[in-house]
Amino acid sequence: MPVLSTSFLQELAARHPEVAHPVDALPPPRDGWLAALWRRIAAWMPLYQLGPRHRPLIAAHLLALPARDRYLRFGHAASDTEILAYVDHLDFRRDLVFGVFNWRLRPVAIAHLALLPQPTAAGQHAGLMAEFGVSVEARARGRGLGALLFTHAARHARALGVQTLFIHALSENVPMLRIARRAGARVERHGSESEAYLRLPLVGPPPAPRWYERLVALAG
Repeated sequence: MPVLSTSFLQELAARHPEVAHPVDALPPPRDGWLAALWRRIAAWMPLYQLGPRHRPLIAAHLLALPARDRYLRFGHAASDTEILAYVDHLDFRRDLVFGVFNWRLRPVAIAHLALLPQPTAAGQHAGLMAEFGVSVEARARGRGLGALLFTHAARHARALGVQTLFIHALSENVPMLRIARRAGARVERHGSESEAYLRLPLVGPPPAPRWYERLVALAG
């Protein structure tokens, strides 16, 4: 994937001044204002909904996870074969997959929201549940990306009529359970595994895509 060119960055800054430094606050060129702009752009973390054509990106992200991270994400040290099978069986007509990208438009965190319909009366959606799972690469941790993806997934789940967000995680997966507790979820522990349930109020549709999401779409 090509690196964003300097001319592209200059054009981007001109079209979207709200995401760059104010003109009067920019240092003069001899002080490295272009380098400051580059650092600003490098800090962007676009969040984008993924589709079938992004399977290679999802697989590459998961395959790059070390054994410990695979263990926490899937509940066991998933092999490469198991991960590829998981990616191949993602149903984008039913489930939602979100990714947070770095400035190279490579995913550094991916979340999977799997819809789990429960038996309800005809025409009702109150019994819908969705399971949330997330993985964040080591170099991108400590930025709150897991919590960001959880909040984003919850907003989309509410818009779909989901009332219960479900997380199945190992009890030792402290960061994931912390995210759930902070959101108000009820956590139940069953030996080495834990289950978290978060009741969601129904709201309107999710927000419209931001302008930078088009960059990811073009790069995909």
